[in-house]
Amino acid sequence: MPTAPVPAHRLSEYKLKQRLGVGTFGIVVTAGTTATGEAVAIKFAKLSAEEQAAELAGREQSLSERL
Repeated sequence: MPTAPVPAHRLSEYKLKQRLGVGTFGIVVTAGTTATGEAVAIKFAKLSAEEQAAELAGREQSLSERL
């Protein structure tokens, strides 16, 4: 399945099907392209890339301190 981000203005090119999972950083759903029906997974991020990186760094630091 492709992993490239899908710009919001292109979401109409996909038919959302089923939620795969929910995590700290977003929701992942299965979808199919409207043109070919190709199966893809789309992640709707809750945080920006910078916010995700900061969150992960904080978690890593917290885990490191526990060792």
